[in-house]
This record gives sequence, C-alpha cells and structure tokens, in this order.
Amino acid sequence: LRVAVVGKQCFTGGIRAAVGAGPVDWRHPQAQGGDWEPWSLDPEIVVQLTTLVGELGLVYGGVDLIVQPDGRVVFLEVNSFGEWGMLEHSLGLPVGDALAGALLEAV
Repeated sequence: LRVAVVGKQCFTGGIRAAVGAGPVDWRHPQAQGGDWEPWSLDPEIVVQLTTLVGELGLVYGGVDLIVQPDGRVVFLEVNSFGEWGMLEHSLGLPVGDALAGALLEAV
C-alpha cells in the first residue's frame, strides 16, 4: 500500500503484487499484479499514521505498508518526499488539493 498522509487525512491505494514474479521494485510496471486499487485503512491505523507524520513535524508523508496474507498490516517506511501522483492519477484521490490546503493553512 502507498498512503499519502496529509495532516489528518490518509489517501490510500494498493497494488496486488505477484509473489515471486517480476522485478523486486514494485513500482516497475512488470512487477505489478494489476492497476492501483482504492484501499480503506482501519481507523486505528489512520490515527497511528497521522500521529506519526505530525510527530515528525511533517505536513506530508508517503507511507509504505504491506498487507500480509493473514490481513496483518506491516509498516515499512515514511518518506517526506514520497510519490503520490499515481494515487491521484489512477484513483482520482485529491492528494494535490489536500496538500495545497495544508500548506496554505501553515502560512
């Protein structure tokens, strides 16, 4: 999963990567098991991610997560410059508008 965390909002998309097939880098088109899909995070995870990004003093954080076959969600990283355009382009999620709004509030 890629989660674009903007303030208290999370915009989430996922790719069903084929295990053991294709290159290691999931961003490469051949590694993808399909297109980006919308994903709903558990509200507790939303609170954890928005708290983390806030505690780090960030307006935005690109978070990578893995959903295990048993449904367990594993945190990988948060990146202050993480890519979010694919979530907006492929899923229509308003990440750019949310970022603009958050940055204007900070002024």
